[in-house]
Amino acid sequence: MTTPDETPARTPGQEPGPSRGDDAASAPIRFSPPSGAGPSDDGSGSSPVVAPTASTGWGAPAEPPGYASPDYGRYSPGGASGYAEPGKPGQPGHPPQGYGPLTGFGGAPFRPLAARPGIIPLRPLGLGEIYDGAFGAIRANPKVMLGVVALVISAATAVAVALGYILAPTVNLWLDGAVGDVDPTGELGLTGMGGSLSSSVLQSLMVSLASIITTGVLIVAIGRAVLGRSFTVTELWSEVRGKVVGLVVIALVPGLLIGVVTVVAVLAIAAAGASGSEGLLVIVSLLALLGLVAAAAWVTVRLLLAPAAYVLEGQGLLAALKRGWTVSRRSFWRLLGIYVLSVIITNIVSSAIVYPAALVAGLVLSDPNGWGYIVVTAVAQAVAYTITTTFLSSVVALLYIDVRMRREGLDVELAAAADAS
Repeated sequence: MTTPDETPARTPGQEPGPSRGDDAASAPIRFSPPSGAGPSDDGSGSSPVVAPTASTGWGAPAEPPGYASPDYGRYSPGGASGYAEPGKPGQPGHPPQGYGPLTGFGGAPFRPLAARPGIIPLRPLGLGEIYDGAFGAIRANPKVMLGVVALVISAATAVAVALGYILAPTVNLWLDGAVGDVDPTGELGLTGMGGSLSSSVLQSLMVSLASIITTGVLIVAIGRAVLGRSFTVTELWSEVRGKVVGLVVIALVPGLLIGVVTVVAVLAIAAAGASGSEGLLVIVSLLALLGLVAAAAWVTVRLLLAPAAYVLEGQGLLAALKRGWTVSRRSFWRLLGIYVLSVIITNIVSSAIVYPAALVAGLVLSDPNGWGYIVVTAVAQAVAYTITTTFLSSVVALLYIDVRMRREGLDVELAAAADAS
């Protein structure tokens, strides 16, 4: 019997492991690729951050000395081992006669529930679970998920509006002249559209740049939310600020490739038109259009996951592009369907916010180039871009994690990392 001040001696196998403090929860998450899938920061091809290690105790438990493991696959009334071949009753190891085949109770076999430390279960996801995870991340931390995006998008919109107002006299005069050459009589209704066109183009460019930056931040946020880890704006920005230029380049690559295909299609149509055959021109035009659409869809989907690989895996720029192309292999149609559906949903939501605001502003404020009309429409567009950018970026990040769980067993590593944190 021991007193409260006494502690029993520990055997060598009972030393406590290292304590888990807050360091694991606050450490950056590295979704390292499998060995040989691509280089990482240290050139090893994998990272020990999420992979289970010996200290986490995820190996098979050691058996004590002298312990004989039971043979659960043995059915032998007389002590004989092994099953006899089916259809040969009376032999050793065969079940007694008079019993039917050993079957279950019907239905699918029991499958244990997957671990869910964060916004999604750690197993291959369905469409509903991907969307639920995207909304779950927003619900879990709306100040970061929506607040940061709203701040960046609003700043980009304000800069675009200010530049558009300053450059409006010169740019609008040039655009009105170009539009006047196309529609000199005004029958097409293009006269006076230079101002709205210049502001729309400038605002789209600024918002696109802001969306690229916020996409990187949101991808990191989703990576942490999957493991149920909290995050702050400072932590997210510290992991993304060195990758802004790379994210911009990755975003431009699909457009450049599609531009090359477009030039080839235009040259093919021009050559068909020069031949003087209207039938050939129609056939070549249709084929060029179909080829352009197919090429645009193919390039967009195959590079869709490259930003996530670049941010979460710590890959270099070229390695991330290659990794994004590789990890989307054999998942083209699924990625295309979910991405197109998500884009349609975001466009509907955006239109439901922007068009009513523009309609009300047009009815109340008669001058479409006045400050009142510009501010109302700019605020509506900022709100729409904030919601759609957050949702679409979250869906893309979850698609990346889903593909890796399906093909590379990432769910096992994430479960180990979640337990270790």
